[in-house]
Amino acid sequence: NALPEFTNRQINYGRHFDSKGVFTPQVIINGQEAYVGTLRKKIKKSIGRYLGRKNKSKLSFTVTKESDRIVIDYKLSKLYDGSRLYMAIVKERESVEVTSGENKGKLLNHRNVVKKMVDIKPNKMGKFILSTKWLPKTGGYALIGFYQSLDSHEIFAANQMSISLLEKSIYLDIEEDDSE
Repeated sequence: NALPEFTNRQINYGRHFDSKGVFTPQVIINGQEAYVGTLRKKIKKSIGRYLGRKNKSKLSFTVTKESDRIVIDYKLSKLYDGSRLYMAIVKERESVEVTSGENKGKLLNHRNVVKKMVDIKPNKMGKFILSTKWLPKTGGYALIGFYQSLDSHEIFAANQMSISLLEKSIYLDIEEDDSE
């Protein structure tokens, strides 16, 4: 079952795209295009259009693991009004047996399932502290950061890393990539 804040985020995207309802599985690309997850060819084509573009900002961060938390020091190369910086811990792969609805009895495989997400009004540099007490020691989790417009939902910058790779400290940086 989805947490209320994730359901509300999906409803907000539904309003943004003037959809008649919220649907799953759902893929939203750069906050600009929405697809049912089964439309693989359209999704790949859309992703391809955005991959060759230059980001409007650059997000880099260092991550330090402390006993039951991770400390994320971030930097943004450019700030925009009306934006938020999000950090999400995701399960990289997860299978769920559906108990009701059109997919009842099926085993669905998902990628990057958000388990925890926090957001802030960003500065050029700052810090997030995320508890990892709830995080199973089994691995298979990643940290995804993205900087997004609240109005257009456009992603200005993004970055990710596998949490299982966390040592004392790791520096992350990405190539600039436009999301216009």
